[in-house]
Order: sequence, then structure tokens, then C-alpha cells
Amino acid sequence: MVIFGILLWVIAILIGLIATVVAYQKTLSKEAVSLKNIHKKIMYSRVSDWKLSDIDGIYVYKKDANLTIRREDFEKSRSFHESWLKCFADSKGHTNHHFVFYANTQIERVRLVSVDGARCLMPYPNPKDMSISPYQYKLGKIINDSFGEIAHFDFDGYLNQANIKVSKQYSRNGIE
Repeated sequence: MVIFGILLWVIAILIGLIATVVAYQKTLSKEAVSLKNIHKKIMYSRVSDWKLSDIDGIYVYKKDANLTIRREDFEKSRSFHESWLKCFADSKGHTNHHFVFYANTQIERVRLVSVDGARCLMPYPNPKDMSISPYQYKLGKIINDSFGEIAHFDFDGYLNQANIKVSKQYSRNGIE
């Protein structure tokens, strides 16, 4: 009878542990795929946390390989003309979209402008105040600075040259 009681007690503990593990896994999986969590991963990442496959134009987040930023094919690029491009030696711009993916799900499309003879990819600024959001800034840093020693792009210098400021507020401008 004592053995039967101990056996029931062990089974009850195991059921409790299993229920706790299942609940914890559900919490983790919800957190892992929420848009807010994906944005946090990007915002709190460092450029060195990303690995660029330049041939494919894919940036992989090293701490979670499900999170990628993918470049649109160059063939889909279109000519882009706005007055703020005149500050560059080569004032011709081209649209160049990038896509944030989690696993195989496209999360959003980010509008960028290739400026100064494709020396920098700049997030599309809010035309009212020539600003970009902190999120757009972070994406711009990842996309431009991932080239490292391959190219000497100065993303911040290009923002200054175009008189584009980073706003303190979150904005969906340039993010679709």
C-alpha cells in the first residue's frame, strides 16, 4: 500500500513537471515569433551579430538563424528622384527594398534608397521632417556596416550629409 502511495505521488509530480514544461514552451514560442520580440532582437543587436552573404544579399542574425534580412533582386530596383539626393556627388538614387523574415515568413518590407553611386543604402526618410525612426536607423546600420572592411561606407556620414535626423519616436514610415 505504501509503494502504491509513493507511485501515485511520483506520477503526480511528473504530471506537474510536464504541464510546467509545456506551458513554458508555449510561452517561449509565442515570444519568439511575436513582431514585438523580432523588433527587440533587431534593435538590441550589434552589427557584429549579423552575418552577411553578399552573393545572396541575406543577413543572418547569428543568435537566431530564423531571423534574416533579405535584399530584393537588383533587377527590381527603380530610379528614384527627390531633392535631398542633390547633396551627393552622384545625385541619382534607386529604390532597393529589403525584407525582414522570421523562418520563412516575411514580416515586413523596408524601403531603402541606394545613394551616391550605390555607396550607401539609406532608409527612406519622412519627407515632412527628413527623419528616420530608431528602427530604420538600426536596419540601415546593419545593412551598411555589415560590409565591414570590404567597403568603407560611413552610414552616419551619409545621414549627416543628407541632413537626415534620427527621431526619438517609433514610426512605421518606410516600413510596410
